[in-house]
Amino acid sequence: MISSPLRIAVLLSGSGRTLQNLTDLRATGELNIEIRTVVASRPNLGGTERAAAARLDHHVVDRRAFADVHEFSDGVFSIVDRAGVDLICMAGWLSLLIIPDRYAGRIMNIHPSLLPSFGGRGM
Repeated sequence: MISSPLRIAVLLSGSGRTLQNLTDLRATGELNIEIRTVVASRPNLGGTERAAAARLDHHVVDRRAFADVHEFSDGVFSIVDRAGVDLICMAGWLSLLIIPDRYAGRIMNIHPSLLPSFGGRGM
């Protein structure tokens, strides 16, 4: 029995390697997902270029353009809401977000390090 693909949003702040892995696994049929939208936390990221190359819906919500974390979070989640996703994948997302109750239990953070203790240079 084939189930419907899991509809996801990918939030990223960098090169988009995880996004690439997700699109590759989707293409081979190893991962039954539909990437409904990609949100980048700032302009000129490799992840945005990967989203464009894969012809995925993608947006930049530049955190510096908002007065505070609440407005920034509203901007991000308004895009996610319109995409109608089942799950949000924070794929190297490096910006603070206020997560609405409606997404409780529907977000996974797959950043490879423990922040802020092991964020690397500049963190």
